[in-house]
Amino acid sequence: AGDGGAVYASGAGQPPIEVYDSALEGNTANRNGGAVCAERYLEIVSSTLRGNVAHENGGAIALVSKDVDFEASLTLAHANVFGNEASGLSGQGNGGAIYLYGDNADMLIDDSDTNSRATDIYNNTAKGSGGGVYVEGAGESGTASTTMATGSVRDNVAAGGQGGGLAFAGQYVSIALGPTHSFEPPVLEPRIYANHAQGSGGGIHVSSAEDVSF
Repeated sequence: AGDGGAVYASGAGQPPIEVYDSALEGNTANRNGGAVCAERYLEIVSSTLRGNVAHENGGAIALVSKDVDFEASLTLAHANVFGNEASGLSGQGNGGAIYLYGDNADMLIDDSDTNSRATDIYNNTAKGSGGGVYVEGAGESGTASTTMATGSVRDNVAAGGQGGGLAFAGQYVSIALGPTHSFEPPVLEPRIYANHAQGSGGGIHVSSAEDVSF
């Protein structure tokens, strides 16, 4: 496949893509999104994305569009995303597991509806930056944001770039860690650990930002 080894959804502004209780494994894209490439809001719940390869960006998932006003928005809950690779054979090789690129690019990880398994993004590899996750806000007012209410980003590698766990680029970058409101019973706190980058930012790297909030 060119984009989206298993699933490709074009059409910015169209209804969202929802992936529930699924396994997307062993897929390959010659460009972006080893398993999924979309121009729409994407929600992945109680699913596994494993062993996928993209030869440009987003070993498992890529949200990207030629539309300059595209909002690349991803929500993960109770997901396992591991063993994926952005090989860079055909391009940059950013986002070993996840690559988001749009005027407003944002990711939410929130498993707090139950006390079951938390989202885990691990053992992914990027030839470039963002061993686990790469988020870029494009354009003069581009915003890149991530909220990790729960979940883990661990043991990922940016083999030739920055941000072993997560890499951010854009004029405005926002990173929030921890529950956004109280829950009973308590949920697992978010963790970013044991990631590695050839360049700067073993855990998190932020570039090209005029304003950063953490």
